[in-house]
Amino acid sequence: MFQRTFLASLIASTLAGAGLSPTPATAADGAVVFEKVNVITMDPDQRKKVKKRQTVVVEDGRIVAMGKAGKVETPEGAQIVKGKKKYLMPGLWDM
Repeated sequence: MFQRTFLASLIASTLAGAGLSPTPATAADGAVVFEKVNVITMDPDQRKKVKKRQTVVVEDGRIVAMGKAGKVETPEGAQIVKGKKKYLMPGLWDM
């Protein structure tokens, strides 16, 4: 649960960094999929702080799936953000 909350906090800053407008229309109108991205975790119980080559699916402003690239189903019509050699990290606004 902590991981989903953490990841949800970084979506707006990541969209902006990817050159996408994190407007309410983007978050509400469909899915956004971050493909082959490295996810930095803040969970103190995680041994590895960077999860490499992950796919993160966001629908209606919420993370609905995350897993190894190629193992997560991409919703039809989703906006795809290519994340190869890029990172998703916390926005740090809630710390």
